[in-house]
Amino acid sequence: MEHLILPITLAERLCQNTGDPANASDVAHLLTTVNVDSTLNKGRSDWRLPDLDELRDLRQLGVLALPGSYWSATKQLNGFRTLSDVGYVGLHLPKTYLRFIPVRG
Repeated sequence: MEHLILPITLAERLCQNTGDPANASDVAHLLTTVNVDSTLNKGRSDWRLPDLDELRDLRQLGVLALPGSYWSATKQLNGFRTLSDVGYVGLHLPKTYLRFIPVRG
């Protein structure tokens, strides 16, 4: 699984707040932008949010280096499952501001 680290200036420009963390709407907008912009997407247009299991793998690899919780694509009830940098699994509503990391593969 490949992951994409976006420049913070890009995240600041695309998200409504300071860029990181972002709410679910900001993340959807960011992923759409990355997938259509060849200067950002490493020649790939299939970037997405990881599911909860993929987030766990990224945590074990040390990719989730910044403190806080990260969005996953795993839905439950009216929200999304999230994973913190220390391994805590949570459930957050889409308007919550959390960190994100795009993946593909």
